[in-house]
Amino acid sequence: MDVIVNLGKLSDQLEETYHKILASFKDPVQRAIVYILAQSKLFSENAEMGIKDTELIKVLYDEDSKKYHKNKVQREIKILTEKGIITEIKRRPLQHLVDDRYL
Repeated sequence: MDVIVNLGKLSDQLEETYHKILASFKDPVQRAIVYILAQSKLFSENAEMGIKDTELIKVLYDEDSKKYHKNKVQREIKILTEKGIITEIKRRPLQHLVDDRYL
């Protein structure tokens, strides 16, 4: 029963997170990156179990290869890192974590 309650809370938190991200980001690529990283942070047991950059890029590219071109996504990850919105937590494989203010 605790698992169901916990999932319900996480689902509610994810919805709040979605609205924060919508209000904070105009760029659709940045919005998608931050939202996926937020999902990963909320639903992963620990940070290193979360989504890696290569997986994130592939998910977005597979969704819409024109909108989420690999180079564009990588460039936006770099910009988000420079702005302190996401933080690099691992180099090999490259992995980022979203700042808690977006959760």
